[in-house]
Amino acid sequence: MAIAWSLWLIAGTGLLFAWITSRVDGRSLAPVLRHRHAALGVAVFLGVVLAGLRVGGYPDRGWLLDEVPPRDIRLAVQSAFSAGWFHLYPPLNFYLLGAATSPFLTLHGRDLVDMDAPGTYATVHVVMRAFTVMMALATLLATMRLAARTVGASAAAFVPWLLAAVPIVAFYGKTSNVDMAYVFWLIVALIAFLRCLEERQLVHHVWLGCLVALAVATKDQAYGFFPGVALALLWQTWREDADRPVGARVAGVLGDRRLWAGAAACAVVYAVVLGVIWNPNGVREHVDVITGQGSAGFRMFPFTPAGLTQLLLTTVGVFVSLLGPVTAVLCLAGVVRVLRAPARFARLSLLLIPAVSYLVTFMCVVGYVYDRFLLGTAVVAVLFACLGIDTLLARLRGTTPRVLAGVATLAVALGPSVSLDWRLTHDSRFDAERWMAANLPEEPFVLGIGNRAYLPNLYPFRHQLLFTTIGTRLVAWGADVVVANRQWERPDQPSLEAAGAALAEAGYAPTLELPGTAGRHWLVRAAAWGTDVPDYYSNLDKIDPPIAVWIRPRETDAR
Repeated sequence: MAIAWSLWLIAGTGLLFAWITSRVDGRSLAPVLRHRHAALGVAVFLGVVLAGLRVGGYPDRGWLLDEVPPRDIRLAVQSAFSAGWFHLYPPLNFYLLGAATSPFLTLHGRDLVDMDAPGTYATVHVVMRAFTVMMALATLLATMRLAARTVGASAAAFVPWLLAAVPIVAFYGKTSNVDMAYVFWLIVALIAFLRCLEERQLVHHVWLGCLVALAVATKDQAYGFFPGVALALLWQTWREDADRPVGARVAGVLGDRRLWAGAAACAVVYAVVLGVIWNPNGVREHVDVITGQGSAGFRMFPFTPAGLTQLLLTTVGVFVSLLGPVTAVLCLAGVVRVLRAPARFARLSLLLIPAVSYLVTFMCVVGYVYDRFLLGTAVVAVLFACLGIDTLLARLRGTTPRVLAGVATLAVALGPSVSLDWRLTHDSRFDAERWMAANLPEEPFVLGIGNRAYLPNLYPFRHQLLFTTIGTRLVAWGADVVVANRQWERPDQPSLEAAGAALAEAGYAPTLELPGTAGRHWLVRAAAWGTDVPDYYSNLDKIDPPIAVWIRPRETDAR
């Protein structure tokens, strides 16, 4: 019953978001959906996003890192999002997830359901992921509307296909992270941005202010897209009074009620959603977490000309790799088309303003490259890719060649996302779990090296986690079995090879070696070549890792 009510609430929320998008856009999506391959593309998109929905979920695994677990939602709801409650992420998505899981929370409060029971906990996690799938679908529909405005209905029909072809969309479209949620608000805000520039009506500025607040109240880093948006609106207001004296133009900009209405709407909505009135201590703690000294530890590149140059090069490598080779080529073709006809695609060019703003005001400030940090800009790049494939297919003569070329191109473009889903559902940690259940000695004591998220499920065994690879400490535990993820070594500790040598000397045998398929993308390695840039952090590269299992024979047990 709780599952059915939760899904009903999620569907209702999706309809509300579709209505908001429709109100902001003011146009019908029917011209795009009339293209037969658009509807099929939506189905393919949902298939790619839904695949592996239950993989690596809480409570026993939590393999897909940085997800918001059900316990955080319950904590937030139990504290009524106040009394000093705070989190690394802002609260908007917590409100929505709290509503989506409210049937479980209500039954738990009446002792009718135990949310701490592993089966129930895992079910709630899947429901939270289902909410993200709804947000991914809402993002898709909003992106199709944005594409119809910028590249036309014909090219917009390719949005579902090419959005599904972006691996991080396939990944974060099914996890309980906040990334897909903030991208939805971002895309709708970009629609409002274009309407503000073209129609200059107060209502569109109010919508834009509200949507900016909702995006930033979902994930703080979304702010980076909007300084450029604000400057563009100021410039457009300045241009409107080109025939007036400078003083009058300045007064006109400073007194423009549309700009003030948008700014006021943004400030009010943001303050209300963040809970400034009823949770001031929590808001203060949240600000301290994201701006305090601890945040400096994430910096990968120094704030110097050389560091910023390397940041730019590495970001380009990351960006191309996360798009996938075919989508990246199509995006480049779209850029060429825009350069050849800038007036025709002026609206699409305007979307580069928030993208560049994000690079300058967020990426350069934090000095940290992470693939999901580029999710919003990847969606903008998909619009260029849609224009690129539409342009290339239009050059072919005859329906049959166009259909064959289109099918072949889209099928190859989907390869990285399909491969990602395959790796998720065939993760090496599943193989390790099956092997351990069948081959470990009776009632073993298992020692896991590293973070639980990188390891097979150790809950069926008596186990301990150790965050160091120092061989003497490993041996001192006297474990029957040692399990490690060979890929994720800590740079400030001895290598796993050294740990393996210490284990071998103590009588352990490397009994299981699963190579996995995880690893850094070659474009990222090339961008960082010859530098001391730390490893590129990507949750996608943590799927299907290399797993090693050492077992100490019983006859060598000194205990």
